[in-house]
Amino acid sequence: MANPDTSLLFGPYQAPRVKRGNRAYCLYRNSAVVISSWTDARISWPRCQVLGQQGGSGLLVDEELLWAIMSESVVAIKHWWGVGNKAIWNWRRAFGVRQWGTTGSTPVHAVSSQHGADAMRAREWTPAERAVYRRRAKRLGLGRFLKPRPNGRPWTKLELKILATKPDEEIAERIGRTLEAVRNRRMRVGRPRVIRPGGRRLWTKAELRILATTPDVEAARQTGRTLAAVRDMRYKIGIPTPRSS
Repeated sequence: MANPDTSLLFGPYQAPRVKRGNRAYCLYRNSAVVISSWTDARISWPRCQVLGQQGGSGLLVDEELLWAIMSESVVAIKHWWGVGNKAIWNWRRAFGVRQWGTTGSTPVHAVSSQHGADAMRAREWTPAERAVYRRRAKRLGLGRFLKPRPNGRPWTKLELKILATKPDEEIAERIGRTLEAVRNRRMRVGRPRVIRPGGRRLWTKAELRILATTPDVEAARQTGRTLAAVRDMRYKIGIPTPRSS
């Protein structure tokens, strides 16, 4: 069984079909680049340099790798692409991805939090210690961070049956649930991700509404699309970028 910390939740990922010396466009560098070499990582990937620039080579960030950056955990990207923390955090900063801000980071965070909680429960707290923490919580108003458990409607047998029979966004629109709810439920029950033939997913009405009201980075997160795909659709249909609040 694969280590859950390094599992790719949204793969498989296909490297671009380029050779050394070919020109391409890097979304991270926002510039035309030339392919300089290929890595020998578990997922071999092309490295590139900005045209006319000496040094400063790195992985070519195309839509495929950008999808991984915005979806997978840090440990998974390090394991499969053979890059370090610095490169990943630079990518995340450039594309507006917060810590634990990807779907793939959720199980990693959960395991980490569980270990911490288990360690806390492993020791016995004295009544005096509990009183100190209770007074501190009241003084700092920590109760405001507590959120009620959502009372979402339970999943029906029919809804569970059609999971992974079509792309997530199509199922979400059909059954009236959010894309995030469909994606999380599909992963929880262990169903594979379905991609439309040709790798292109049609934009739903709900996604277009998000595009019209949400800045690009947040729209990419909510729709599960790459930042480049969001910007491309915004340009095609002429929707201006909303200002961040």
